[in-house]
Amino acid sequence: MKPTYLDVLASFGIGGAHPGGFDLTKKIINSFQLEKHHSVLDIGCGTGQTASYIHERYGSDVIGIDNHEIMCDKALHRIQQLGYPVEIIQGKAEQLPIEDEMVDFVIAESVLTFTEVPKSLRECKRVLAPNGTLYMVEMTMNLPLTEGEKKSMEHIYGIDAVLSEWEWKDQLLQAGFQHVVIQDPSIAGLTPSAINDMLPSHDISKEMYDVMDEHVAFTQSTSSLGYRVFICT
Repeated sequence: MKPTYLDVLASFGIGGAHPGGFDLTKKIINSFQLEKHHSVLDIGCGTGQTASYIHERYGSDVIGIDNHEIMCDKALHRIQQLGYPVEIIQGKAEQLPIEDEMVDFVIAESVLTFTEVPKSLRECKRVLAPNGTLYMVEMTMNLPLTEGEKKSMEHIYGIDAVLSEWEWKDQLLQAGFQHVVIQDPSIAGLTPSAINDMLPSHDISKEMYDVMDEHVAFTQSTSSLGYRVFICT
């Protein structure tokens, strides 16, 4: 069975694989003025890079959730080595194992595109405390996808559609968010960010390298896709 793109990310253990990379993550998070008493939920936490950074810099309570078992294992390994009291849970964005109004901030970086978006956004709204904030960075359609691009996306990522900026905003409003601020940092399109954080598995198969090569080639060739930062309250 052909590995998915998410399988590849898990096998290579890549942190900051989303558009904009970890530099964008730090820039946005630092603008929130987090404090020790704040609680943060990192959906699609991957190997725990962002969750670790938040706790280390701000001392905030952080929960990381990821649907991929290997990612959760690597996040736990990172957290245990650092000795941080960050909780890692395996779970789905569409059914978060978190109580209502439990967290002050929700982070989702290049995650919700790969889920059932309406369900995931409603879950983000449900777990946020009153006046809480959702920060997302998500792939966004700038131009209609060609048939070839749709086939490539389905082949590489298992999806055949991407929301436009205004479709994302409409979905967020329908989920119950009242204020949506959109930023467009995607001047360079979807060109992959430099990889500076990896926790690779042993014996990564050639198929994994092939899928990664396909991903890089696709992101460099498409002119139809960009990404947006969404700050929602």
